[in-house]
Amino acid sequence: MAEEFNSAMDLQDKDYNLSDDSEDIDENPSYDTQEKVENSGTEPQDKLVNIDLIFDYVMNKRYAPGITKSNKSNVRRLSKPYFPRDGQLYYRHRAERIGKSGNEYRELLVIRDQDEQMRIIENIHTGSGDIGTAPSLERHLGVERTRTKILERFYWKNVGKDVKKFISACDLCHKDKPVRKENYKIDQIFNYVVNNTYEYGMSKNDIGNLRRQAKDYVAQSGQLYYCQKTELSGNSGNDYSYRGLLVIRDREEQKRIIQSTHFGFEENDTNHCMESHLGIERTRSKILERFYWKNVGRDVREFISVCEICQQDNPVNKIDAGELNPEASEVMVEIGVNITNLPKTEDGYTCIVLAIDYFSKWPEARPLKDHNTEKIARFLFEDIICRHGCVKIQINDQGEDFVNKVSAEIQRLTGTKQHITSGYNSQNRELKDSFIKSIEDHHSKWVECLPAILFAYRTSKHSSNKTTPFQLLYNRKAVLPYELQDDQKIQGSEQH
Repeated sequence: MAEEFNSAMDLQDKDYNLSDDSEDIDENPSYDTQEKVENSGTEPQDKLVNIDLIFDYVMNKRYAPGITKSNKSNVRRLSKPYFPRDGQLYYRHRAERIGKSGNEYRELLVIRDQDEQMRIIENIHTGSGDIGTAPSLERHLGVERTRTKILERFYWKNVGKDVKKFISACDLCHKDKPVRKENYKIDQIFNYVVNNTYEYGMSKNDIGNLRRQAKDYVAQSGQLYYCQKTELSGNSGNDYSYRGLLVIRDREEQKRIIQSTHFGFEENDTNHCMESHLGIERTRSKILERFYWKNVGRDVREFISVCEICQQDNPVNKIDAGELNPEASEVMVEIGVNITNLPKTEDGYTCIVLAIDYFSKWPEARPLKDHNTEKIARFLFEDIICRHGCVKIQINDQGEDFVNKVSAEIQRLTGTKQHITSGYNSQNRELKDSFIKSIEDHHSKWVECLPAILFAYRTSKHSSNKTTPFQLLYNRKAVLPYELQDDQKIQGSEQH
C-alpha cells in the first residue's frame, strides 16, 4: 500500500505519455455512468471482465488463456479509461472544470487488492493510517466525503458501495452525524471559494445552493474568512461595516480555541488566569472577534458545562456588569476603589486595592500587606494618575478618616488637591465581588496570577457597553496570547 501511494504521489504532478492505445481513449464515462455500466444487466458479458483481465491487457498487452472472442472485445472496450505508468495501472477520470468549457482529466491509481481497498477506506475515513492524511482533519468523514477523497487519488469498482458499507458499521459516525454534516458543508464552501473547485458529482441544484451559501465568505492568502456584518454605532441602521473572521474547519482546533479562550492552553495557574474561566457569553464573544465556525455558542456551552471550576457556582460566569454610571460619560473620568482582604500568601500579602473605571470597566489592582493609607495613595498616584491622568476617585466602604489620610498623601505626591470622596456604589461592588472571586480561586498564588486576571477582565466584553475595556481605552483590540501561539498551527490546518 505504501509503495502504491508513494508512487502515485511522486508522479502526480509529472507529465506522461499514454500507451500505444491512447488514441482509442476518445471518450471516458463519468464515475456514476461507469458504475452503472459495470453493474448493468444488459451486458452480462461485462461481469466476466474483472480488473485482473484489464490489468493483464493494459500492462502486458495480452489476454488471459482461454478467453473467448466476445470477452476479448469487452476487455478492449472496458480498458479504454486505463493506462500504464511505471508498472502501475491508472484510471483516467474525466471531470468538468469550474467556469471553463471542456473537461479536465484526473489520473487515479487502481487498487486491485480488497484488503488494500479496506485499508484506504479506513485511513481516509478516520485519518488513522499512513497515507499522509492528518488525523485531526480527516477524522470520521461521512460517506460522500470519504468516497470523494478516495476518488481524488485511487480507483476501484464500487468504491461508493464499499465506503457506505464500512461507515454503516462505524459506531462513532452515528453519534456525531450532525457535526460531520456541518463540517462537510463548510469544506464544500472552502473548496469553492479558496480552490475554485466543486466537489465531484455535484448536481446543478447543489452547485446553485453552494454558491448562495458561499456569498458570505472570501479567500485571502489561502485561508477562508467569514464576512461578519455589524451595524455602525450612531447610524440609523442602514450603514454597516464588515470584518473578516478566520474560518476554523477542524474540530480539534475549534476545541483548542475554546479552551484557550476560556482558561488558557497549559495546565498552570498563571495561564489559566489569563482567561480566568470566563462565562459562556464572554467566551463566545471573544472567539467571534477573530474566528468563526457554525454553532460556536453551542460548542462553548457544551465545553463550559463540563468545566469543574465553572460548575462550582463561580460568580465570574454569571455576573452582569450593570448599567453605566450616569455620571461617567468618558473613559477614566471617575473610578471606584475597594480594599479587600484575601488569603495570606507566603510573602505576607493579605489584601488587595482594586480600582475600576465606572465607564469602561477597566481594572487596576495592587497587592498589599496591610491597609496602609500611604501605600494605597501611592497605588492611586502611580497606577491611576500617572497612567490615566487625574480622575474623580470614590473610595468605597471606608471611613471618613481613612479617606482623608489617602487624600492628603495624594496631595503631597501631586502637589494639588484631588477629587476624592467616600461612598458606596452597587455596580462597583458587583464587579469587585466578581473580580475577587476569580482571585480567591487561586488561593495562595493569587499575587502571581493578579496581572493575568487583570488582563482577562480588560479583554472581555461587558454587557453594559457591549465591548471590552481594552477597546474603549486604546481604541483597538488586544492581541491575545493564543493568536500568536496558534498562528502557524491554524494557518497550517486551513491549508488542507
